[in-house]
Amino acid sequence: MATQLRYRGVSYDPAQHEKLSDTPVEHAYRGHHFKAATRHEPAPATTDADLHYRGTVYHQRQSEAARQAAQA
Repeated sequence: MATQLRYRGVSYDPAQHEKLSDTPVEHAYRGHHFKAATRHEPAPATTDADLHYRGTVYHQRQSEAARQAAQA
């Protein structure tokens, strides 16, 4: 039996969806041209990155929390 999912009240079978391709395609995003596959592995998370939101800078605290846990 196939798993049925619902989106906004409409049932659908996820097995019938198109699979993303490994073949590179040319596309543009915000004025920049790319040639890349539509299916790709996610990039590893950067825990040192500064996040900027509405003029405020936030620092990811995952590495800091890991250090504190190791010391305890």
